[in-house]
Amino acid sequence: ALPIHQEVGNRRGECRTTRDLGKSYYMLGQKQQALEYYRQALIISQEFQDPFGKGTTLQNAAFVYVDQARYAEALYCLLIAQRIFDELHSPYSHDTRKQIDSLQEIIGAEQFMSLLAEVEPQAQHIVDQALLTPGGP
Repeated sequence: ALPIHQEVGNRRGECRTTRDLGKSYYMLGQKQQALEYYRQALIISQEFQDPFGKGTTLQNAAFVYVDQARYAEALYCLLIAQRIFDELHSPYSHDTRKQIDSLQEIIGAEQFMSLLAEVEPQAQHIVDQALLTPGGP
C-alpha cells in the first residue's frame, strides 16, 4: 500500500500506512524501526497539516518510549498529543490522559511531577529533535 500511496501522491494514505507500519514493527518488538516509521509519519502529517495524524503518531510513539524506559520522551509526546486532541475535541484526548496517568503510575507521583515540570515547557522542541531529525530518535 505504501508505494501505491506514494506513487499517486496520497499523503494522508501514506501517513496512515507509515504509522501502521510503525505499529507493526512495535508489535514485533522492533522498537527502533517503529520509531523510524513514526518519525516519517510525523513529518508527513506536518507537511499536509493533519493535526489528528500528528497526535495519533505521537501517542503511538509514546508507547515505544515507555517500553524503552525513555519517560521524558514519552511524556513530551503525550503532552503534545493531549494538546492536539483537546483542540480537536477528540475522544482520543481521554485515551491520551489515561496514558499520562499510566506513566505517572509507572514512575511514581513525585518523579512524574519533577519530570513534568522539566519537560512541559520544552515539549515541542524535544519532540521535533527526537522524531523529526533525520536518522531517527
